[in-house]
Amino acid sequence: MHILLAHASVHGSTAEMADFMAGVLREHGYETTTTHVEALTTWDNYGAILPGAPVHGGVWVRPML
Repeated sequence: MHILLAHASVHGSTAEMADFMAGVLREHGYETTTTHVEALTTWDNYGAILPGAPVHGGVWVRPML
């Protein structure tokens, strides 16, 4: 299964976490793609999509909205 980890990262820590999670998934035999949500051109061809973003003031950061 091909898994997309789409993130919005303000200071880089969410991107680092997405990369870490992708590595763990690859160790378990999954194909992964990690990208900033604003760089996405399609959601097609993924068996699962894992979004990730920080929450500021009780709301996800703007690129994730």
